Amino acid sequence: MTSTSTDLTGSAEGPTDEGHLPGRDAAFRRRERRDRLVLAGIQQIGTTGYDGTTVRGIASDAGLADRYFYEHFSDRMQLFVAVYDSAVARVQEAAVEAYLSAGADLGDQVQAGITTFVMALTDDPRLARIQLVESVGRGGALEARRSAVLRNYASLLEVQAREVLADQQPSDLDLMMGTRALVAATNQLIMDFTSGELVVERDDLVEHLVRLYLDITRPFLS
Repeated sequence: MTSTSTDLTGSAEGPTDEGHLPGRDAAFRRRERRDRLVLAGIQQIGTTGYDGTTVRGIASDAGLADRYFYEHFSDRMQLFVAVYDSAVARVQEAAVEAYLSAGADLGDQVQAGITTFVMALTDDPRLARIQLVESVGRGGALEARRSAVLRNYASLLEVQAREVLADQQPSDLDLMMGTRALVAATNQLIMDFTSGELVVERDDLVEHLVRLYLDITRPFLS
């Protein structure tokens, strides 16, 4: 009677004992390593800043050898772009979900979206530091990505404004300038709030931003 052994590393050909193909297992481990590096980047860049990070420090915090860093990223800046995208996605997804779940009333939608947006950034100061402080003035791919994200925020607001103001048919220029001005104001106010330069209650900050958004639409609705 012959016996068979199971290769727990999944290195043998064919399905493993859990029914997974080795190639898929390798791809999963690769994605997992990348996720761990990005999470380590969020922690380090969001707390000590980009200038204080090192490849070795990121890899160590991720529990990986240095060589795995270069499996996914060519340098620290490429990691930073991934970290920035991850931080943006966390905040944006939460805010959009809150906005869309708030019902049909414009005021409720704006209140829910902006409240969630501000809370996501201020409840986790790492996300605010990554998006609003560390990413500014870096140039290159990160600056291009940051500009694209800000334009995307404005575009999301513009789409919602078009739906609300469909009967009034505001000009493209009015909507573009209004939404971009709101994004810029939101960015600056939250940056000042998280840095301590703007000393107000968080609820007051939210209410001010809600009024800013509604002030853009009010001339068309009156």
